[in-house]
Amino acid sequence: MNNCSCRPNCIGIAVLASIVIGIIAGFLTVSGMLTVSTPFLWALFAVAVIGLGVILTLSVLSGARALRCICNAISLLLTGILGTLLTAVILLVIDIATASIAGAIITGLLFLFFTLLITTAACLVRCIADCDND
Repeated sequence: MNNCSCRPNCIGIAVLASIVIGIIAGFLTVSGMLTVSTPFLWALFAVAVIGLGVILTLSVLSGARALRCICNAISLLLTGILGTLLTAVILLVIDIATASIAGAIITGLLFLFFTLLITTAACLVRCIADCDND
């Protein structure tokens, strides 16, 4: 579990993919081709809360020494989780027309953070499984 040989290329690709998907989602939202419904926002909120619980549980069960080498991935994963939570709450609580510029920006950020959550979780699993050495 103490894997210090993970290369940062997976995390770089995750960040790049998240930015691209966030920009595309923002443009699709402002053009009216992408609409985000309330159940979808609740589903993303639930995924982020469950992810936060899983990360908390894993960090408590494994020692701090085992997680030292993957702190960058965990920090990025937490950024994705907290960003998804924040943007989902903003879109749920504040009545923003999603076709507006502000709504499109927040929707783009929502997709950016959710993509970051998913891709960084995949990188973290790959790193823990020691697949970078193959």
